[in-house]
Amino acid sequence: IYGPIRLVGTQTYSGGGYDTTAFRPQFKNCVIAGNSLKRGSDFLNPNTFNSGQISLNGGAVAVGFGAIPYFENARIDSNTVDIESGRNGNRDAGFGGGIFISNYLSRGEYIRFVNCSISGNSVIADEIYGGGMHAAYPAVSLVNTIMVNNKLDGQYADNSDWSNAQGGAIHYSTDIYNYENGNPDEDPELRIVNSTIADNSIINISENFDNIGGAGINRFGDENHNTTIFNSIIYGNEIEGYLESENYRMNLSSYTNPFGDNGAQINYSIIEFF
Repeated sequence: IYGPIRLVGTQTYSGGGYDTTAFRPQFKNCVIAGNSLKRGSDFLNPNTFNSGQISLNGGAVAVGFGAIPYFENARIDSNTVDIESGRNGNRDAGFGGGIFISNYLSRGEYIRFVNCSISGNSVIADEIYGGGMHAAYPAVSLVNTIMVNNKLDGQYADNSDWSNAQGGAIHYSTDIYNYENGNPDEDPELRIVNSTIADNSIINISENFDNIGGAGINRFGDENHNTTIFNSIIYGNEIEGYLESENYRMNLSSYTNPFGDNGAQINYSIIEFF
């Protein structure tokens, strides 16, 4: 189930390979705010929903195969992904409270955010990823962009669920195995320049959560893929209930481990606990 603004091309394979046609919508001087993606009460009736896992993707914007959008002077604020209530034994997932990006046709081009705010977005679900943004195997560039007060909220998870909570602001997945349909020609990169990622949070995490990390940024998969952070601030992001001994995965993490320096180029930045 995908968000209100859906940017998805046609992913077809015909003999010689995937269609490499890309389309490039532009959003300039826009406010995309106050949207929500919710499961709906009908899904709570066992007679009307698939009993398997449900995924809600993108509280405001969902970017799929072939789309290379550009955002400038845009606010993507106060959007929500919310499964509305827990189902015992079902690990319903939410991805990208503001923005969901998956199966991107990577040709060395960035999905770019310039002079933007991606703030106050939230994911409320059993399994929670990317309070502000979930990005699976694209190249993403954030320049002069602020990401504050985004939130992952695990309040619906129960003891029958096996749950993950990753990326209070950004969950960045570079797992080729799961996203190989993107047919990438070049390695992806998460690029953050002149930007602030602060005061994002992961809350309501109980003992049933197994894999938790990165209230600021969590990268999952092949951690050798590039992350560039320059002249930026990543500070004050918080995992509720975590102790000082676990600061290694508070602001930045690779899955549940320290972020490390594999593929990371970081300079002239203030990064708490790094």
